[in-house]
Amino acid sequence: HYAKVFTEFLPEEELLPMAVAIGRVFTQRGERKLRMKARMKFLVEKLGIEEFKRLVYEERQKLEYDPRWHEYLNHLHDTDESPLLPPSGAAARPLPGGL
Repeated sequence: HYAKVFTEFLPEEELLPMAVAIGRVFTQRGERKLRMKARMKFLVEKLGIEEFKRLVYEERQKLEYDPRWHEYLNHLHDTDESPLLPPSGAAARPLPGGL
């Protein structure tokens, strides 16, 4: 299955609520009997991407606002790390055979 584009752009504060909405649509409409068919790709194939999107946006409208959906954005870099040692010179040398 080739991937289908759900939307060209989604604001970062919409990532979590849209993921919840997608999960709800999958829970409501996805396959329950055959484990091999219990995949999002099969649901999208069955409904078509436009109907799937319509259901997701409909479900998104039902979700009440939750500040946790975007509060985490203020803390994304709280756990950033830097390397303990500088890179060695070996990484700068070309690989044998031009690889």
